[in-house]
Amino acid sequence: MTNNEFAAAHEDRLKASSDLRARATALLASAEKLQSQLSDAISESNGYAVKLAFDSEGVLDSVEVDDTARRRMSEEEFLASVKAAFATAPLPRSALARLVGSPDMMRSLREDRGAKPFKEFISVDRTITLTALLGRPIGVSAQPGVLLAMSSKEFSETVVRLARSAASEEEEELS
Repeated sequence: MTNNEFAAAHEDRLKASSDLRARATALLASAEKLQSQLSDAISESNGYAVKLAFDSEGVLDSVEVDDTARRRMSEEEFLASVKAAFATAPLPRSALARLVGSPDMMRSLREDRGAKPFKEFISVDRTITLTALLGRPIGVSAQPGVLLAMSSKEFSETVVRLARSAASEEEEELS
C-alpha cells in the first residue's frame, strides 16, 4: 500500500467515524425528544396533578402542582399522581450510564437480594420520604393526612430539597 493509498484509506475511516458519531448524536437527540413527548402525553392523558422539571444534570429543579386537579383528588389519588410523575420522568444519562455500566447493580436490581442502590431521604418534620435510585428521585411517600394538609408550595419545596440532597449525596459518593 502506498502512502497515498494509506492516507486515502485513513481519511475514509475518519469520515465514516465522523458520520457514525453524527448519526449517534442525532439518534440520541431523537430518543430524548421522543421520551419527553411520551412523558408529556402520558401526563396529559392521565390528568396528573404533578409535573416535574429537571435541570441539565438531571437534578429535580421544580415540582409543579395543579391545585385545581389536586383539590378534586383524595390523598391516595394525589400520591398516585406524584408517583406517576416520577415514573414517567426521563432518566438522566449519568444514572443510565451507571446502571448499564454496572452488571452487579443491574443484577442486584433484578434479583431480590443484596444491597439495593435505593436510598430514602426524610423531611425535617419526618412527614415526607423521597426514595432515590443513584441520586435520582423515583418516588415519594407521606404520613397519612399530610399531603392534602400542606400547601402545594410547601410540598414542592420539600420534595425539591430532598431530591437535591439525594443528588448531592450521590455526587459525593462518586467523587
